[in-house]
Amino acid sequence: AAELATYLNKAMVVQDAPQWVQKFKGGSQFGCPKDGLVGGENHVLMRGQKEGEKLKGSRGWVENFPKGLERLIQHPDWLSRKCPIPCQDDFKYWDWENVRTKQQIPFSDPETGKKDWNFDLQEVKCKSSHGRDTNVLVVGGYELRKYFEQEIKEKMIHRVPSSPIDSAIDSANGQDDEDETNDNQDAYDWSIRLGASSAEATAFTDLDQEEDIWDFVSALMARSGVIRFQPWIARDVESFIKKASLPLNVDYDSIHVRRGDKLEPESKR
Repeated sequence: AAELATYLNKAMVVQDAPQWVQKFKGGSQFGCPKDGLVGGENHVLMRGQKEGEKLKGSRGWVENFPKGLERLIQHPDWLSRKCPIPCQDDFKYWDWENVRTKQQIPFSDPETGKKDWNFDLQEVKCKSSHGRDTNVLVVGGYELRKYFEQEIKEKMIHRVPSSPIDSAIDSANGQDDEDETNDNQDAYDWSIRLGASSAEATAFTDLDQEEDIWDFVSALMARSGVIRFQPWIARDVESFIKKASLPLNVDYDSIHVRRGDKLEPESKR
């Protein structure tokens, strides 16, 4: 989603299901740390909360504590551009959900008979509470992945040929030089939005191997902090590691932390 938003130069806004819609008591499928409980000890300051400020909440949960995906991941302001959920006067949660589901077109593969979905994604035009015209592309996880694969991925990795011979071959195949130039400019602008310097963006446009392009994008996203865990995640992982008595005098390539509700039944196998 972040790759798509930065490539299309759009703000990415996350809408989680409200508490009365979802089935998770704590407001998120990712559990609830002690910071989300009223009176929880050693809580981590939330964005905008001052040291010593009294936490207010209801039903035992801290009011406005991050829900849904944001319980796990910090959504950076530079990616959302500090935009709220758009057009809230005319579109509530179920209105946006209806827009999303109406874009789904069922189909069956003629060869295998396997049933799947295609998506006719169209931008919704509406007015914000300030009267500003807004275009909104409404996607969930599954249709986002489909849209990425079917419509955007090839544009992201297309580059101008690096040699006159390659250019002549592409010209013979009917590819338009002006379109190719635009593709390179799109790649340059995209990398700048991901935090690249001018020199890095130029180097990015010179890449012509798909694997190299995605490696470069991943490095830029990691440096820009697109995927950054909430502060209590690192604290609780550290606490778990200490309790598990894992040796810390050796190097680890990665540590895979499973959800507690998954670990409990698996530990009994």
